[in-house]
Amino acid sequence: MPEDLDDERDVVAGAQFRYTFDRKAGTLTSMKVRGTELLNGGPQLDVWRAPVSNENWGEANDWRAVGLDRLRSTVDSVNVAESRDLVVVTVGSTAAAPGVTDASFKQSLTYTITPNGDVRLGHRVDPQGRMRTLPHLPRGGLSLGVKPQLERFAWYGRGPHENYTDRKDGAPVDIYRSTVDGQFVEYYSPQDYGNHDDVRWATLSDGRAACSSPGISRSVSPRTKMPTAPPIRSR
Repeated sequence: MPEDLDDERDVVAGAQFRYTFDRKAGTLTSMKVRGTELLNGGPQLDVWRAPVSNENWGEANDWRAVGLDRLRSTVDSVNVAESRDLVVVTVGSTAAAPGVTDASFKQSLTYTITPNGDVRLGHRVDPQGRMRTLPHLPRGGLSLGVKPQLERFAWYGRGPHENYTDRKDGAPVDIYRSTVDGQFVEYYSPQDYGNHDDVRWATLSDGRAACSSPGISRSVSPRTKMPTAPPIRSR
């Protein structure tokens, strides 16, 4: 299943799928299933969200000081291995903000690809330096860009409205269906929106092709970048 295209790309392919990894970027850059491209951007460490109003007077300044809103990843290693009928791609990298010293995340992404094209993604993140002094992170996880035609959003978890770990009792667990645009909440001040907690599975589809994943919390956005509120400084 693995194919070496050149020094910069690796391909894992099966009967109905073809996945391309960029060694220089250290990420999955293409997911084609039955000839249809699903991906716009590979998984990236995501520890940032626009601060809510009360955070702008406290935590947000600390978050910006270590560059959580502008992290860039540098690849440390890429390894491709076969184990029985599985292909395992492991990417080690360091995420830090340009111009910020002594504040970074060491991370490892492990893609385990089965013969039928399923991808199991493991992610380990270790904060380094000043990242360890933060009282908490805005969020912790991965963001993934998909093709805009994957507009139909369904999930088995809490809903139908947005909910969070500290505000979810009024959101029962069920199977819900919406759209990516339908998840947008136009708050007066840009801030986090559209999260769903206790998610067992979630899918994005166009009726023919679909991306699916299990998880604890899930949100989707029509924007490639979450809106970020400008810093507010106390007088």
